[in-house]
Amino acid sequence: MTALTLAVAEDAPARLRNAVATFPRSFRTGSATADVHLVGGDAGWTSRVRSLIDAGRRAVLVGDPVAEDVHELLAAARELDASVLLASAGADDPVLALMRERLAASDGSLLECRMIASRSLSRSATVMAMLTIVRRADSPMRHQDAKSGDVYGLHATGRLESGRDVVLAIDVSEAVRPVARLRVVSSAGVIEADIPLSERSRPGSLRDSSADGEWHANGAYVSSSRAVLAQLHETACGPSDRSDLEDFARQLPVARELQEP
Repeated sequence: MTALTLAVAEDAPARLRNAVATFPRSFRTGSATADVHLVGGDAGWTSRVRSLIDAGRRAVLVGDPVAEDVHELLAAARELDASVLLASAGADDPVLALMRERLAASDGSLLECRMIASRSLSRSATVMAMLTIVRRADSPMRHQDAKSGDVYGLHATGRLESGRDVVLAIDVSEAVRPVARLRVVSSAGVIEADIPLSERSRPGSLRDSSADGEWHANGAYVSSSRAVLAQLHETACGPSDRSDLEDFARQLPVARELQEP
């Protein structure tokens, strides 16, 4: 296995910084001549990442990115053959791929997603995380129909590209651990998933309840942070079909509408 030198910025989310230590054979931390970088996604992250790939860095992982225009960065990454991966909270949980498979065979017409978020995560980063989780469980959000909210939360309705209606809710609270809960009710039963947003939480879960009984997905003891770091290593060491910037650009208009008070 190729060991890459990884530069970890101080503003990178703690869950990602802690997960780096679980890859002793994949990453060596350093900054002088780092192959790949891990940075935080606060305002200005696109300019920061552009500087890194202009300097010849192979790949950059951005934790909890806020909504920013990425079209110039996307063009530069294509020209320089660099990879930019985006790590929103919970968005790389392996349960999401399993839920997508179950939903492909479901006639459920409405997807509900409720996120309990921490105050430490900005409104913009929280909205991007929710939209990314929904996209990976089903499909991107095409448009929003109605929205209400304040500093303590958000409620919105809209339509996904799959044709399903969607109801989104964000509750900001420190009383419980952050989690995203998804549910689809169909003629055959109910499909539900819990996606932990905190690395201290239990693994994500997926269950499909019907008249025939209840099916549970096998527990995947791989956190979202470990999953995206594995993707970072794979991407930096060879060709990868992962294109986070394109997907980010597609959901940016809806994200900007949702994050406004």
